[in-house]
Amino acid sequence: MTNQYSDDSVFKSKSQKGYRAKKALLDSGIELIADHGIDGFTVGELCKKANLNRTSFYSYFESIEQYIGELATRENKAFDDDFEQQTGIAYAEMTPGLKRLVLVLTQYFKRIEKDTVWNRFVVNTFSQYAPIAEVMFNDMMIDITQCIEDGDLQLAPQQAHTYCQLIFAAFGVGHQHKTPYGEVNSAQLVDMLLDAGQVKCKENVLHIYTQ
Repeated sequence: MTNQYSDDSVFKSKSQKGYRAKKALLDSGIELIADHGIDGFTVGELCKKANLNRTSFYSYFESIEQYIGELATRENKAFDDDFEQQTGIAYAEMTPGLKRLVLVLTQYFKRIEKDTVWNRFVVNTFSQYAPIAEVMFNDMMIDITQCIEDGDLQLAPQQAHTYCQLIFAAFGVGHQHKTPYGEVNSAQLVDMLLDAGQVKCKENVLHIYTQ
């Protein structure tokens, strides 16, 4: 997703010891958010996880909100780098439209499908942290709108927002990882969303989410 944050402050500290302490705090947050969500832990629990005291936390962050913002900034960049590695092209360099939309859906659902700590962190952050969720929603709206203009999605323009909301609802369902109905299957979920969007010539994009 497009990075709207400034990462100038990330990891800037006065010493190598300070760097390690700040990194320990940020790394510990990944596990806590993965297991408990954005609002599911306290500063005390974070510091205990990082083997640091509360004073250390406030040496680098003014509040838990700023902390989450910096962590999201760092890992949002990691997501973008991983996306580029997986697809062979940077998200921002892709032409808006169906191919980019399907690639994003596929990459996101694959993270839901493969239950790792970092993948759970990504899903929790993208679904629960408003600044990133808003960026993701707006980026998808650009793709969906372009798909409709190109005739690749046979929806009326006024249906674009509702369709984007449906995608996010699917993220929320998929977020449960294992449901009473079986394991999450990324290809099946993408396929259902394409059907819901009345995609034209679906066979032209099948290779994107089966590779």
